[in-house]
Amino acid sequence: KDALVDAVTRRLREDTQLRGKHAYREIGENVPEFSLYNQDGRVVSAAEFRGQRVVLNFIFTRCPVATMCPAATARMIELQRRAREQGVEDFRLLSITLDPDFDTPAVLKAYGESRGADFANFDFLTGPEAAIRSLLVQFGVIAQPGENIWKHTLATVLIDRNGRIVHRVDGSNWDPADFLRRL
Repeated sequence: KDALVDAVTRRLREDTQLRGKHAYREIGENVPEFSLYNQDGRVVSAAEFRGQRVVLNFIFTRCPVATMCPAATARMIELQRRAREQGVEDFRLLSITLDPDFDTPAVLKAYGESRGADFANFDFLTGPEAAIRSLLVQFGVIAQPGENIWKHTLATVLIDRNGRIVHRVDGSNWDPADFLRRL
């Protein structure tokens, strides 16, 4: 499984470099291919979500700013809860870490469990630094490491059944009801 993740990471890096200053994926563009590890250590690839809708964001577990990653995770869990209550199915939630050196699958699992995430359709993802950096560039998220903290922006995107980005909200202050309507 590591060979698959490494191969896809190489292609993702090459794609990011080839796209250069146009690496940022706009609404209407397809999500880049990626393969990362979820909270159980299972390889999760973008291709497996074809046919489903996906809400994707970026977080890191040590984020000390209540209005950033913790708020974004709370909104994802609220979206998951509301969707279940309304019978909305066939969608996935993905939170990709900004901090793959610290956020191992076990750390991500503990983080998700402590916040009440249901892993039935919510994966917390980590992987090689090169894959994470390329995804950050392609999704237009700025992240710079500091002393035990990442200075970063946030984005939450909705991806349609064909793998196309159809909606994006920057920052952590998005409305779960808005994403639920779009699902």
